[in-house]
Amino acid sequence: MKINPSLYDIIILCHSNVSFVIKLRLSVNQVTDDGAKVLAEELLKYKIIKILGLYRNQITDVGARFIAQVVEECPHLRTLKIGLNKLTSEGGKLLAQAIQKSKAIKDIGLAANGISTEGGKSLAAALRDNRSLEIFWLTENQLNDEAAALFAEALRVNKSLLHLWIINNRITDVGANCFFDILKENATIEEICLKGNDISAEGAKRFAEEKRIVL
Repeated sequence: MKINPSLYDIIILCHSNVSFVIKLRLSVNQVTDDGAKVLAEELLKYKIIKILGLYRNQITDVGARFIAQVVEECPHLRTLKIGLNKLTSEGGKLLAQAIQKSKAIKDIGLAANGISTEGGKSLAAALRDNRSLEIFWLTENQLNDEAAALFAEALRVNKSLLHLWIINNRITDVGANCFFDILKENATIEEICLKGNDISAEGAKRFAEEKRIVL
């Protein structure tokens, strides 16, 4: 089992000072799947974590299973940043199941992983059923028009989300149009950011009518 030495220090601190477990920022720390397992075991002892930052580490779908358990079972976890790891759609599906069940999560960052439309389907279903999520980062994945249509349909039901970032994916005018149409029914969401997608100049002109769509 390979665990980054700094993670051992974190675990020791968790044992000596339980309040340290409330906010853990471990971004850019080379945390591996083994590290994610040990970390999850520690967090699940106390279940008081509120913010967990794991951006830019080495976590794959294997480690995502352990992190998903934290999301599902820790009733105070509000923020999870796990962008720029090595997740695929399988990891996205595992986290989606946890998001679907969480009543506390408000901010999820899954940017720059390898999540395709298959994972997007599960994440859209999670968004549809979740009632706490306010910010969803899906920048630089592989989501296409099919995924966009599912996220738009989720927003027909979900009235808690405020910001949805799907920057630098594979969405065209077709997917953007789904968001454009659904915003007529959703007055809650403040911003859907689609910068860096394959939106035509003609489409951009049309979508400019809706200020909440950012291109």
